[in-house]
Amino acid sequence: MTLLEHFIKFYDVRRAFTGADLEACYRIRYQVFCRELNYFDAESYNKEVDDYDAFSEHALLIHRLSHRPIACTRIVGVDPSQPERPLPYEEVFKDHLDRANFDPDVFLPGQVTELSRLAVLPDFRSDHKRNKQLPENADLLQSCHTPIVPLALFCITVALFLCSEADYGMAMMEPKLAGLIRQAGISCEEIGEPVSHKGWRLPFLFERDKVLRKLNRETADLYRELEQRLQASRVEMLQAQQNLYA
Repeated sequence: MTLLEHFIKFYDVRRAFTGADLEACYRIRYQVFCRELNYFDAESYNKEVDDYDAFSEHALLIHRLSHRPIACTRIVGVDPSQPERPLPYEEVFKDHLDRANFDPDVFLPGQVTELSRLAVLPDFRSDHKRNKQLPENADLLQSCHTPIVPLALFCITVALFLCSEADYGMAMMEPKLAGLIRQAGISCEEIGEPVSHKGWRLPFLFERDKVLRKLNRETADLYRELEQRLQASRVEMLQAQQNLYA
């Protein structure tokens, strides 16, 4: 079974723009970042939210059999009330970026977006936490042998980036995740020193014109499917906005 076949059989994706879908994103983040990893103290019970969510684009990965959201992601855009406001990575890596290759101060607001808050519920994530009794996980172990959920989630995040007006995407990533996406052919450049921030993180740069050039065939097929589904849900989102202001 290919990555694409596995995804179509067991998963779906949509943009999160309704109140219910955004709440689902925040609850997944709470479960992963607050309850499991203890990265944050949630200000609101059962959800993890920050100041950047209001001007971010969000997406959900859905488990088909249960119709349950099992992963989420976002890209951070421009704060309309403070267009010059730094993105989160600028605060974390302000003294650790290779500014000879990438200096965020030279870009206009909106030219750079940040890929962040990727979260996957434990049953669908790493080998030692994945519930092997679930049909999709058992099938995965017998077929494509690829951690499809984190890979699909990162492809979704890249698709959100490429659908935005930004020329560059930044991400604070663990080396393990960077290795996974590079193996799949997603191009990124390490542009700074590691920093201890909820574990060791490195700054990675994604360029619009380069990020998809080296995709392997299976990842390319999966990416196209994800992009089409996100585009369809974007049309739905725009129609809902038009109806709201009609």
